[in-house]
Amino acid sequence: MTMMPRHFLESKRGREGAISNSPSTFSKARKEMPLSIFHEVIDSVARKLLEKVRPTWNGLHVFLLDGTTLNAAPEPTIRDVFPGATNQKGTSAYPVINVAVATGLSTGLVIRPELGAMYGPNAVSETQLGMKVISRLPENSLIIADAGFGIFRTAWHILTTGRYFLLRISPALFGSLVKRMEKEGRTFTGRRAKITWPVTTKNLKSSPWLPKRGAIEIYLHRIQVGETWIHLIENFGMTTKTAGDFYVQRVNVETDIENIKVRLRGEKLNGKCADVVQRVLAIIILHYQLPAAARMQAAKLRNLPPRKLSFTETRECVRNYFERSAGSPKRTVRALFETAIQLASKCRIPDRPGRSFKRECCHKRPRCDNFPRRPVRQAANLTRGKAKPS
Repeated sequence: MTMMPRHFLESKRGREGAISNSPSTFSKARKEMPLSIFHEVIDSVARKLLEKVRPTWNGLHVFLLDGTTLNAAPEPTIRDVFPGATNQKGTSAYPVINVAVATGLSTGLVIRPELGAMYGPNAVSETQLGMKVISRLPENSLIIADAGFGIFRTAWHILTTGRYFLLRISPALFGSLVKRMEKEGRTFTGRRAKITWPVTTKNLKSSPWLPKRGAIEIYLHRIQVGETWIHLIENFGMTTKTAGDFYVQRVNVETDIENIKVRLRGEKLNGKCADVVQRVLAIIILHYQLPAAARMQAAKLRNLPPRKLSFTETRECVRNYFERSAGSPKRTVRALFETAIQLASKCRIPDRPGRSFKRECCHKRPRCDNFPRRPVRQAANLTRGKAKPS
């Protein structure tokens, strides 16, 4: 009782000592709350935090865009909205949710993700989800994405919404753009070239909303990362070195997604229906924003980039602050918060120069660890009525 806020203690149940620890009332209120309220809160928090962040480069906020998948509890009502994967043996019991998410390059702040079905008749591609996320970004933004988003319709959407892009493209698309230059009497001799990228019949077939005579003025880059050649396109006019330095940092979005899925248990979306699952994910995103904002403030004390501080250790400092500040006076709360920020500023990730590891595919954790199996009912409970004693 001493750790509860004052308004809880002053209530009728608080005076009578009848405050329950059961979360059933909270769960009921969460179900009745409209999903749009969760979205408005996430957008409002992200907008206010971005107002306090300086532009990353040339007056632009740089964001990293990527897609991932989440699994929900094996409930029939959820599978109706988010079907499971299928193969020759049938359909999986676990619903698969397709997610597109954007995070800040320098801050790690998350823009509200977009959800859709991964399989089934209402399946949505990650590029369609990504375009909805792009519309939520500030106008003065630069979007960095991998080859999954390096297609014409994504570039056209970013351009028409007044933003800039740095996209990786496939070697086949790079070859077709080089051939177009050769038809115009030019050759791609160096690592950078300006070219007009027109819409094709294939683009119009998959995206009928594109203009039939649409074209984009882009810069084509070819950079070498280790032993691999990477092909990039952008519409800002940056140098090849700048484009390469930016794209190398795209791996940070995978760390942010890992923090959401593993550290905050975003891959364990429990619920009985699809709406509850979306609300749970919204609460997880809000939970993520708090340590990310605290990490930004702690990094200012040390004049460090926020990504130089550990997200996990910063989250532990913030959690300890909330546990100790519940029901305390304002002066004590402010002092505890300053202490938490001071401790978080010391959670620096060590620099290990010269270390380089090849990327490897890690096996997924079994879903049975995320969603515990239901207990097997006894044979006596399967019959109608009570079992006779032996």
